[in-house]
Amino acid sequence: MGDYPQLMLLKNDTFMAVGPSRIACCSLALSAAGKVPDSLVSCQRKLSLERLETALEALETDFPARLAKLEEVEPADLKDRRHTAISTLKGFIALGEKDASRAAEVALRDVEPPITTFLADMVAALDARYLAERQDAKEDAMKAVKAADGVGRTIHMIAINASIEAARAGDSGRGFKVIAEEVKNLAGQTQSLLARVSAAMRSY
Repeated sequence: MGDYPQLMLLKNDTFMAVGPSRIACCSLALSAAGKVPDSLVSCQRKLSLERLETALEALETDFPARLAKLEEVEPADLKDRRHTAISTLKGFIALGEKDASRAAEVALRDVEPPITTFLADMVAALDARYLAERQDAKEDAMKAVKAADGVGRTIHMIAINASIEAARAGDSGRGFKVIAEEVKNLAGQTQSLLARVSAAMRSY
């Protein structure tokens, strides 16, 4: 079972690594449209390709490796989206290195959509897993509270019975009666505290 705060960290890190590749596509498209000064075209294309390569590494290596480390199984539809984005990026990067003008022309049409689709699916999938993990943790905690409450009730009944037996023993049982009463009070306080914890968890 995964660690759900780490799932959210994975989501954020992947988005930060892959998200800029969409900006790279826009930059390349602007370059093809002649909207970028000639003096900046070379630098912009280099930066765009670097962003695309970072996204490719995140999709191909980092994301699945971190999921595996968290012992999480990648949903089939998300895996399909990721592989589509990987395939598109690989072809696009190769094209950009050989024919920058052609790459700029197809950036928004062919490359940006599968990247955006993967990011949307990733956010939805990891958020859903996060909520499921949190619900599981809440249910486990509620079971523990319920079990502790059962123990508290048992102790309370034992203490009552001990008080009765101490009363029957008369003066010789007086000291034991005091102890039994104290145990009964502590059991009552424990049950009260558990009830408050349970109510707080239900509202969480």
